[in-house]
Amino acid sequence: MPTVSVIIPTHNRDWLISKTIAYVLNQSYDDFEIIVVDNGSTDNTQSVVESIPDGRIKYIYQDDSGSPAKPRNTGIAASTGNYIAFLDDDDVWYPDKLEHVMYAFESVPYPDIVCHDQYENSHGAISKRLRYKSVRENTFNHLLFHGNCLSGSATTVKKDALLAANGYREDQEFFEIEDYDLWIRLALLNKKFHFLSIPLGELVIHESNGTMEGLHRRFPNHRNMLRDHLRNTASVSIADRLRFRIVIMRTFYSQIKLNLEKWKRKVFWKNK
Repeated sequence: MPTVSVIIPTHNRDWLISKTIAYVLNQSYDDFEIIVVDNGSTDNTQSVVESIPDGRIKYIYQDDSGSPAKPRNTGIAASTGNYIAFLDDDDVWYPDKLEHVMYAFESVPYPDIVCHDQYENSHGAISKRLRYKSVRENTFNHLLFHGNCLSGSATTVKKDALLAANGYREDQEFFEIEDYDLWIRLALLNKKFHFLSIPLGELVIHESNGTMEGLHRRFPNHRNMLRDHLRNTASVSIADRLRFRIVIMRTFYSQIKLNLEKWKRKVFWKNK
Protein backbone atom coordinates (compact mmCIF):
# COMPACT_ATOMS: atom_id res chain seq x y z
CA MET A 1 0.00 0.00 0.00
CA PRO A 2 1.19 3.57 -0.64
CA THR A 3 2.32 5.74 2.24
CA VAL A 4 0.63 8.93 1.03
CA SER A 5 -2.78 9.39 -0.56
CA VAL A 6 -3.04 12.62 -2.56
CA ILE A 7 -6.63 13.81 -2.89
CA ILE A 8 -7.51 16.18 -5.73
CA PRO A 9 -11.15 17.36 -5.83
CA THR A 10 -12.05 18.81 -9.20
CA HIS A 11 -14.96 20.33 -11.10
CA ASN A 12 -14.99 21.20 -14.81
CA ARG A 13 -11.23 21.62 -15.10
CA ASP A 14 -10.48 19.30 -18.04
CA TRP A 15 -8.14 22.00 -19.35
CA LEU A 16 -6.09 21.99 -16.15
CA ILE A 17 -6.40 18.65 -14.35
CA SER A 18 -3.62 16.84 -16.25
CA LYS A 19 -1.18 19.60 -15.27
CA THR A 20 -2.27 19.33 -11.62
CA ILE A 21 -1.77 15.55 -11.65
CA ALA A 22 1.67 16.06 -13.20
CA TYR A 23 2.72 18.10 -10.16
CA VAL A 24 2.24 14.92 -8.11
CA LEU A 25 3.69 12.45 -10.63
CA ASN A 26 6.85 14.59 -10.81
CA GLN A 27 7.49 14.41 -7.05
CA SER A 28 10.92 13.23 -5.90
CA TYR A 29 9.07 11.18 -3.26
CA ASP A 30 7.07 8.59 -5.17
CA ASP A 31 5.36 6.35 -2.59
CA PHE A 32 1.86 7.71 -3.21
CA GLU A 33 -1.49 7.20 -4.84
CA ILE A 34 -3.57 9.93 -6.48
CA ILE A 35 -7.32 10.04 -5.94
CA VAL A 36 -9.09 12.45 -8.27
CA VAL A 37 -12.64 13.04 -7.06
CA ASP A 38 -14.75 14.56 -9.81
CA ASN A 39 -17.42 16.70 -8.15
CA GLY A 40 -20.06 16.60 -10.88
CA SER A 41 -18.07 17.78 -13.91
CA THR A 42 -19.92 18.12 -17.20
CA ASP A 43 -16.79 18.47 -19.36
CA ASN A 44 -14.14 15.91 -20.41
CA THR A 45 -12.50 15.59 -17.00
CA GLN A 46 -13.00 11.81 -16.81
CA SER A 47 -11.47 11.07 -20.20
CA VAL A 48 -8.52 13.39 -19.50
CA VAL A 49 -7.75 11.72 -16.15
CA GLU A 50 -8.20 8.18 -17.46
CA SER A 51 -5.91 8.88 -20.42
CA ILE A 52 -2.91 9.37 -18.11
CA PRO A 53 -1.01 6.05 -18.12
CA ASP A 54 -0.16 5.64 -14.43
CA GLY A 55 -1.67 2.93 -12.24
CA ARG A 56 -1.34 5.08 -9.12
CA ILE A 57 -4.22 7.31 -10.30
CA LYS A 58 -7.80 6.55 -9.20
CA TYR A 59 -10.78 8.41 -10.65
CA ILE A 60 -14.06 8.75 -8.73
CA TYR A 61 -17.16 10.56 -9.99
CA GLN A 62 -19.90 11.93 -7.75
CA ASP A 63 -22.76 14.39 -8.09
CA ASP A 64 -21.91 18.05 -7.52
CA SER A 65 -22.04 18.74 -3.79
CA GLY A 66 -21.57 22.51 -4.06
CA SER A 67 -18.39 22.50 -1.99
CA PRO A 68 -15.06 20.62 -1.79
CA ALA A 69 -15.90 19.06 1.59
CA LYS A 70 -17.76 16.04 0.24
CA PRO A 71 -15.23 15.12 -2.49
CA ARG A 72 -12.43 15.41 0.06
CA ASN A 73 -14.33 13.09 2.40
CA THR A 74 -14.94 10.73 -0.53
CA GLY A 75 -11.21 10.73 -1.21
CA ILE A 76 -10.39 10.07 2.44
CA ALA A 77 -12.79 7.11 2.48
CA ALA A 78 -11.22 5.65 -0.69
CA SER A 79 -7.62 6.23 0.42
CA THR A 80 -5.22 3.46 1.44
CA GLY A 81 -2.30 5.59 2.65
CA ASN A 82 -1.49 6.48 6.24
CA TYR A 83 -1.06 10.14 5.30
CA ILE A 84 -3.48 12.33 3.37
CA ALA A 85 -2.22 15.26 1.29
CA PHE A 86 -4.71 17.64 -0.28
CA LEU A 87 -4.17 19.45 -3.57
CA ASP A 88 -6.75 21.80 -5.09
CA ASP A 89 -7.06 21.30 -8.83
CA ASP A 90 -5.71 24.78 -9.63
CA ASP A 91 -2.81 24.98 -7.18
CA VAL A 92 0.86 24.07 -7.64
CA TRP A 93 3.23 21.68 -5.89
CA TYR A 94 7.00 21.90 -6.30
CA PRO A 95 8.80 18.60 -7.05
CA ASP A 96 10.32 18.22 -3.55
CA LYS A 97 7.10 18.99 -1.63
CA LEU A 98 6.30 15.45 -0.46
CA GLU A 99 9.95 14.69 0.25
CA HIS A 100 10.19 17.59 2.72
CA VAL A 101 6.80 16.85 4.26
CA MET A 102 7.43 13.14 4.82
CA TYR A 103 10.88 13.89 6.26
CA ALA A 104 9.16 16.17 8.76
CA PHE A 105 6.69 13.46 9.75
CA GLU A 106 9.58 11.04 10.31
CA SER A 107 12.04 13.39 12.04
CA VAL A 108 9.87 15.65 14.22
CA PRO A 109 8.42 14.04 17.39
CA TYR A 110 4.90 12.84 16.59
CA PRO A 111 3.36 15.52 14.35
CA ASP A 112 -0.15 14.80 13.10
CA ILE A 113 -0.35 17.71 10.67
CA VAL A 114 2.43 19.27 8.57
CA CYS A 115 1.91 22.55 6.72
CA HIS A 116 4.48 24.42 4.60
CA ASP A 117 4.74 27.94 3.20
CA GLN A 118 3.48 28.82 -0.29
CA TYR A 119 3.89 31.57 -2.82
CA GLU A 120 0.78 33.41 -3.96
CA ASN A 121 0.47 33.21 -7.73
CA SER A 122 -1.91 35.98 -8.77
CA HIS A 123 -2.96 35.73 -12.43
CA GLY A 124 0.33 34.14 -13.49
CA ALA A 125 2.76 36.19 -11.41
CA ILE A 126 4.23 35.49 -7.98
CA SER A 127 2.90 38.30 -5.79
CA LYS A 128 4.04 37.37 -2.29
CA ARG A 129 5.14 34.61 0.06
CA LEU A 130 2.47 33.15 2.34
CA ARG A 131 3.95 32.16 5.68
CA TYR A 132 1.97 29.67 7.76
CA LYS A 133 2.74 29.21 11.42
CA SER A 134 1.19 29.38 14.85
CA VAL A 135 2.39 32.15 17.14
CA ARG A 136 1.05 30.17 20.09
CA GLU A 137 2.03 26.80 21.43
CA ASN A 138 -1.67 25.98 21.62
CA THR A 139 -2.70 26.00 17.96
CA PHE A 140 -6.40 26.08 18.86
CA ASN A 141 -5.89 29.43 20.57
CA HIS A 142 -4.05 30.79 17.55
CA LEU A 143 -6.76 29.64 15.15
CA LEU A 144 -9.48 31.18 17.29
CA PHE A 145 -7.87 34.45 18.33
CA HIS A 146 -5.44 35.18 15.50
CA GLY A 147 -7.05 33.57 12.44
CA ASN A 148 -6.34 30.69 10.08
CA CYS A 149 -2.67 29.74 9.84
CA LEU A 150 -2.81 26.83 7.37
CA SER A 151 -3.63 26.30 3.70
CA GLY A 152 -5.38 23.27 2.23
CA SER A 153 -2.96 22.53 -0.63
CA ALA A 154 -0.02 23.02 1.73
CA THR A 155 -1.27 20.63 4.42
CA THR A 156 -0.78 16.88 4.93
CA VAL A 157 -2.56 15.07 7.77
CA LYS A 158 -2.28 11.60 9.27
CA LYS A 159 -5.31 9.62 8.18
CA ASP A 160 -6.12 8.44 11.71
CA ALA A 161 -6.27 12.09 12.84
CA LEU A 162 -8.73 12.92 10.06
CA LEU A 163 -10.87 9.93 11.00
CA ALA A 164 -10.81 10.97 14.67
CA ALA A 165 -12.11 14.41 13.61
CA ASN A 166 -14.76 12.83 11.32
CA GLY A 167 -13.31 14.60 8.31
CA TYR A 168 -14.77 17.74 6.78
CA ARG A 169 -18.21 19.00 7.73
CA GLU A 170 -20.39 19.02 4.61
CA ASP A 171 -23.27 21.20 5.84
CA GLN A 172 -23.94 24.46 3.98
CA GLU A 173 -23.05 26.52 7.05
CA PHE A 174 -19.44 25.37 6.55
CA PHE A 175 -19.20 26.16 2.82
CA GLU A 176 -16.04 28.15 2.05
CA ILE A 177 -14.56 27.55 5.54
CA GLU A 178 -14.33 23.75 5.50
CA ASP A 179 -10.54 23.74 5.93
CA TYR A 180 -10.48 26.29 8.74
CA ASP A 181 -13.13 24.42 10.72
CA LEU A 182 -11.26 21.12 10.31
CA TRP A 183 -7.99 22.61 11.59
CA ILE A 184 -9.80 23.93 14.69
CA ARG A 185 -11.39 20.54 15.39
CA LEU A 186 -8.03 18.79 14.97
CA ALA A 187 -6.52 21.26 17.43
CA LEU A 188 -9.34 20.56 19.89
CA LEU A 189 -8.37 16.87 19.70
CA ASN A 190 -4.83 17.91 20.76
CA LYS A 191 -3.35 16.86 17.42
CA LYS A 192 0.16 18.19 16.93
CA PHE A 193 0.79 20.77 14.19
CA HIS A 194 4.21 21.27 12.60
CA PHE A 195 5.04 24.15 10.25
CA LEU A 196 7.77 24.13 7.60
CA SER A 197 9.13 27.58 6.74
CA ILE A 198 9.85 26.47 3.17
CA PRO A 199 7.70 27.47 0.18
CA LEU A 200 6.85 24.16 -1.48
CA GLY A 201 4.03 25.23 -3.77
CA GLU A 202 1.79 28.01 -5.01
CA LEU A 203 -1.70 29.16 -4.11
CA VAL A 204 -3.10 30.20 -7.47
CA ILE A 205 -5.59 33.04 -7.94
CA HIS A 206 -7.26 33.39 -11.34
CA GLU A 207 -10.57 34.40 -12.90
CA SER A 208 -12.01 30.89 -13.13
CA ASN A 209 -11.37 29.61 -9.61
CA GLY A 210 -14.67 30.92 -8.26
CA THR A 211 -13.26 33.24 -5.62
CA MET A 212 -15.92 35.89 -6.29
CA GLU A 213 -18.73 33.41 -6.76
CA GLY A 214 -18.60 31.72 -3.37
CA LEU A 215 -17.21 34.37 -1.06
CA HIS A 216 -20.63 35.75 -0.13
CA ARG A 217 -21.10 32.56 1.93
CA ARG A 218 -17.67 32.63 3.53
CA PHE A 219 -17.92 35.58 5.87
CA PRO A 220 -21.21 34.81 7.69
CA ASN A 221 -20.17 31.14 7.96
CA HIS A 222 -16.75 32.21 9.19
CA ARG A 223 -18.20 34.35 11.97
CA ASN A 224 -20.74 31.75 13.10
CA MET A 225 -18.12 28.99 13.13
CA LEU A 226 -15.68 31.01 15.24
CA ARG A 227 -18.37 32.06 17.71
CA ASP A 228 -19.42 28.43 18.05
CA HIS A 229 -15.86 27.26 18.72
CA LEU A 230 -15.36 30.05 21.28
CA ARG A 231 -17.55 27.97 23.59
CA ASN A 232 -14.78 25.37 23.68
CA THR A 233 -12.48 27.81 25.47
CA ALA A 234 -12.53 27.42 29.24
CA SER A 235 -11.56 31.01 30.01
CA VAL A 236 -10.88 33.98 27.77
CA SER A 237 -8.64 36.84 28.79
CA ILE A 238 -9.46 40.45 27.96
CA ALA A 239 -6.60 40.48 25.44
CA ASP A 240 -7.93 37.37 23.71
CA ARG A 241 -11.46 38.76 23.63
CA LEU A 242 -10.06 41.82 21.89
CA ARG A 243 -8.14 39.64 19.41
CA PHE A 244 -11.31 37.64 18.74
CA ARG A 245 -13.25 40.83 18.04
CA ILE A 246 -10.52 41.93 15.63
CA VAL A 247 -10.75 38.61 13.75
CA ILE A 248 -14.53 39.01 13.52
CA MET A 249 -14.25 42.64 12.39
CA ARG A 250 -11.84 41.62 9.64
CA THR A 251 -14.53 39.37 8.18
CA PHE A 252 -16.92 42.35 7.99
CA TYR A 253 -14.20 44.44 6.35
CA SER A 254 -13.49 41.71 3.80
CA GLN A 255 -17.21 41.33 3.13
CA ILE A 256 -17.51 45.07 2.39
CA LYS A 257 -14.53 44.84 0.01
CA LEU A 258 -16.15 41.89 -1.74
CA ASN A 259 -19.45 43.72 -2.21
CA LEU A 260 -17.60 46.77 -3.52
CA GLU A 261 -15.66 44.64 -6.01
CA LYS A 262 -18.86 42.94 -7.18
CA TRP A 263 -20.46 46.35 -7.68
CA LYS A 264 -17.45 47.58 -9.68
CA ARG A 265 -17.59 44.54 -11.94
CA LYS A 266 -21.33 44.93 -12.44
CA VAL A 267 -20.88 48.57 -13.46
CA PHE A 268 -17.96 47.66 -15.73
CA TRP A 269 -19.88 45.01 -17.66
CA LYS A 270 -23.00 47.18 -17.81
CA ASN A 271 -21.05 50.04 -19.41
CA LYS A 272 -19.00 47.87 -21.73
